[in-house]
Amino acid sequence: MSDDELTKLRDEIRGIDRHLVELPAQRLDLARRVGEIKRAGGLPIRNYVVEAEAIHLVRDAAMQLRVDPDVAEELLKLEIRESLR
Repeated sequence: MSDDELTKLRDEIRGIDRHLVELPAQRLDLARRVGEIKRAGGLPIRNYVVEAEAIHLVRDAAMQLRVDPDVAEELLKLEIRESLR
């Protein structure tokens, strides 16, 4: 493997790392907006049915992508906790 190839791969990883921050930021913004609508409508902020569905979807996607579903679930739970904070 050449130094150029290694540099290119590392640059791609850095781009993905950036996306790993951008996507949760987008998700948190959407969750904040959902929370505002719920507050205005007098609805409870937390919906355990929706959370369970999201966890199920993330675990399924992880399995399809050959990622540990437990890791994917923990990442989503971190996002949920942050959105509630």
